[in-house]
Amino acid sequence: MCHPDADRRAAPVGETVCADPADQRGSVPHVLHITESLSAGVATALEGYLEHSPPGYTHAVLGHRRHGVQVQDRIDTLAPVEELPAGRRHQVRAIRDAVRRHRPDILHVHSSIAGGLVRALPLGRPRPAVVFTPHGFCFERRTLSATGRAAYRTVERCLALRTDVVAGVGPHEVGTATALSPRTPSLELPPVLSSWERAVLADVRRAAAKAAPPPPPRGGGLGGGGRAQGPRG
Repeated sequence: MCHPDADRRAAPVGETVCADPADQRGSVPHVLHITESLSAGVATALEGYLEHSPPGYTHAVLGHRRHGVQVQDRIDTLAPVEELPAGRRHQVRAIRDAVRRHRPDILHVHSSIAGGLVRALPLGRPRPAVVFTPHGFCFERRTLSATGRAAYRTVERCLALRTDVVAGVGPHEVGTATALSPRTPSLELPPVLSSWERAVLADVRRAAAKAAPPPPPRGGGLGGGGRAQGPRG
């Protein structure tokens, strides 16, 4: 496993120093997937997204595997995987470091907790397009009190302002996201759908074009370097 702080200090014995991925891939659009729960349904869905990605994109995964409840997956054979440590403070630090090193064009965050952590952070400039797949919204959990569900709903409504696209795995998630924040683009993105990045980037481009001032004469947007331009939250 590569060490996330490799460029700042020597990695501990037994760990491999990893170079900045952004320095190795050139201009190829890059997608960084982040989840604090790389298991069960999230892992299965992520496998589908990676397996059906069209040529011309690179992927990497930053995820936390919970020991003792982990199911077998093939994600390591489909994309480089970095371990997201346990503990929210450590996870925030690891996410910041991964975003700095990877400099992704798209941040695809999976699950409500990872979605909250990533979208609450300053992501630098140029800011990557943030795609959020809930895999079930927190405020829909029946184990929460009515007050807890209302609190999570309010937080999610605020975080929607820092989301470029909500990519639901099914129509229910899309409908919930649209009702929660009608101004945030949402689309159905089943894990078996091919060319999903192109669909996401097209949606991001349309949203940015509506809000952005006229581009400079030399052009801008996503066409040149694959990065989302225009105002961000």
